[in-house]
Amino acid sequence: MTIGKLLKKYRTQQHKTQEKWVGDIISRSYYTRIEKDLHHLSAEDLIKLLHYNNISVINFFSELNKNDQQGYNQEQMFNELINNAYYSNSKKELEKIKLDIKKSSITNKDRQIAITEAFIALLDNNLSNLNDHTKQFIKNLLLDLSVLDKKYIKLYRNFMLLYDIDQNIIIAHKLIKQFKNNKDIEIKKSLLVVIANILFLCIQNNEYNETDFFVKSAEVIPTSPEVFFYKNCISLLKNMIAYHYQPQNCFLENCRWIIKVIEINGMPEYSNELSKFFNQNI
Repeated sequence: MTIGKLLKKYRTQQHKTQEKWVGDIISRSYYTRIEKDLHHLSAEDLIKLLHYNNISVINFFSELNKNDQQGYNQEQMFNELINNAYYSNSKKELEKIKLDIKKSSITNKDRQIAITEAFIALLDNNLSNLNDHTKQFIKNLLLDLSVLDKKYIKLYRNFMLLYDIDQNIIIAHKLIKQFKNNKDIEIKKSLLVVIANILFLCIQNNEYNETDFFVKSAEVIPTSPEVFFYKNCISLLKNMIAYHYQPQNCFLENCRWIIKVIEINGMPEYSNELSKFFNQNI
């Protein structure tokens, strides 16, 4: 069975119109031609469509003809599944994906299993749970700076704690050089996360020499609603750094105000974490 015919089968089983089936993922007119096998659907959009309609990606692929399966990058499929499960905070789903990867025939099976185990450790908030082999595998994977793309920066920002501060500074410099003028909002978010994490590390380790570069790099990224939270966090760190060089009360008041703003905007737990960091490092 082809992609289009299988999608139609699932859609009719759920008694949905094409418009309700696709939501805002793709246009209904484009989808109509997919069901007729006249258009191709990207792996990313296919996975979004299946998740949107509560369909198991693994079950869906198992029903496809082998020729149709080969038309999709299975490694990319697993990457999307891992990311979706992680950002949905679902350890159970990640465990299931790991089992599916073990059963699969993808060429980079060890790589995908290591990444999945690393994301499970992230959800447990304890990267020390990883065995030494997996830690080294992830570190080596991200120390290969020959391919810096959107997926790399998203993966790196989650595993920065695996590296010492000097390694992080080297990688972050290269990422900023590569992406500083990029217009993609997700890349801007990822860069700001990396910059914030670097500044946290610099303050914790009393390494203030590198902070000026990272603060200025963050300031170059325009403030917009999508990145406002990240810019707030960096503003807190910027004021802490300023206080280190010029111990004036105005910088402390700015820090307290930013922490309060984050709290009253619905993030009290994170506000408490920032408050602890502030009190420990001033």
